[in-house]
Amino acid sequence: MVLDSQRGRVRSYGASPRKVMSKWPWGVLVLGVVLIGFGAAGYILPHFRGSLEHASADPAGDVPSITPSASDAPSDAPPSTPSAVKPPAAQVPAQGVVGPVAPTRHASGPAATQAASTQSSSTQPGSPFSRGMKLIELGNSIEGRQVLSQALADPGLDAYDAQAIRDTLASVNRSLIFSKTVTPGDPLTEAYVVQPGDYLSRIAPKHKIPYEFLEIVNNTPANRIRLGQKLKLVHGPFEAVVSKSAYRMDMFLPGPDGVRLYIRSFQVGLGESGSTPLGKWLVKSGGKVKNPAWTNPRTNESYSPTDPKNPIGKYWLALEGLDESNKKLQGYGVHGTIDPDSIGKQASMGCVRLRDDDIAMVYTMLSEGLSEVTIVP
Repeated sequence: MVLDSQRGRVRSYGASPRKVMSKWPWGVLVLGVVLIGFGAAGYILPHFRGSLEHASADPAGDVPSITPSASDAPSDAPPSTPSAVKPPAAQVPAQGVVGPVAPTRHASGPAATQAASTQSSSTQPGSPFSRGMKLIELGNSIEGRQVLSQALADPGLDAYDAQAIRDTLASVNRSLIFSKTVTPGDPLTEAYVVQPGDYLSRIAPKHKIPYEFLEIVNNTPANRIRLGQKLKLVHGPFEAVVSKSAYRMDMFLPGPDGVRLYIRSFQVGLGESGSTPLGKWLVKSGGKVKNPAWTNPRTNESYSPTDPKNPIGKYWLALEGLDESNKKLQGYGVHGTIDPDSIGKQASMGCVRLRDDDIAMVYTMLSEGLSEVTIVP
């Protein structure tokens, strides 16, 4: 029992109005933090998710290309050069642009709109570009090369698609041209069995191809071929087209129906101040020289064949003009250089120059008195 005198000291377990009111500021603060947190999450999460989606998108999903398999690695194209020839082994270019500038469609503004329009017309189903790429993808490299080479000859072809064709065919030709394999149905090659009395130097001219190139393709020195050996022959002659604006030399072989079939490209250096003359030229008979001596026509300074300072390098192919505009010109040619940084620039006295490995390969591809070199703007 509680005495009346003790009632004032009984503890009350209900909250007094004063204490309840004192807790309101903290409740409001917690509620505000929660609301602000949900609001920030609602704004940040969609943007963060959009950033992730953007980062995972393929920025070059529309680029048509063929990725070489492991069997098409550069070590297979071409084989190492025989000791009898001794030019450095040249590599078939990997996919990528041969030249100082890579065309691209991934840009903004009017130029991008125009490029996208060109892409839609040249890559639409049924176009030579799309049809050729599809044939290559399906493994029909012979017909695909034919179709894409025809497409490459179209002056209205977009530069981006033209480079895609060159990259694709350079990869395909690693096997079709630069390996020992003879692909059935290929009009550019054939299998041959060495007969009694055969010499590679006699076989090659019948097919309008330098014997040095057949040495490289078959990975066999000319003096090592044997009776009954199977060889791969390539039907020439090679032709070259030098684009001054792109600093690029494109190589072709004659195909069926008069169509030039694209083989591969090399980057070149050209004459200072645009001095490399345009027109059609012939690789002069007797004009191919290894380790040439040279005299600078401006300074009369002479260089011996073995001089490491010889500006024209280790290979020289003299050119003879075939047009009215160039047939009287003398002293022009295709050669190497001791200044590789000059490739892709205007730095020579008017000749076409290439890097060491590239001129070594071009020397074996072009035939005296047969191969034409056309220089275009």
